Amino acid sequence: AYQPLAQALADDDFARARKAAADLVAAAQGQPPIKHARWEREQANLARILEQMAGATDIGQLRMAFALLSDQMSVLLETFGRDEAGRVYQLHCPMAFQGRGAVWLQDKKEAANPYFGSSMRSCTDRVTPIEEPSGAAPAPQAEKTADETRK
Repeated sequence: AYQPLAQALADDDFARARKAAADLVAAAQGQPPIKHARWEREQANLARILEQMAGATDIGQLRMAFALLSDQMSVLLETFGRDEAGRVYQLHCPMAFQGRGAVWLQDKKEAANPYFGSSMRSCTDRVTPIEEPSGAAPAPQAEKTADETRK
């Protein structure tokens, strides 16, 4: 659900980005409950970011929330691993947000900058593959229902 949002922002398509953000919020809300101390802390951060995205009224606000989301997704990938995400790269744009810089995630090395869109689509100074964490926290497991436990 993250990639369509990144692509819509890179394409400067606010309507499509809002739809992708709503899909991401729905996907996050549709996840089963998970009992893992680290996940619960990160999930609270993710919920706050998704709430900010849902309230965005223009592409600039959505891009700012997307930067927070990208930071959070990076933490989740580095902590819990990629699972079924396949190859993931973290790209960095040094010019985003008046030179503060920001990262985003993609499944390819070629930049599609979500912060500048078509005006600076390839702006990136760093492309880093996200490797599987060694010795990281185990992937969070969904809490089993009573029926599943009996099986």
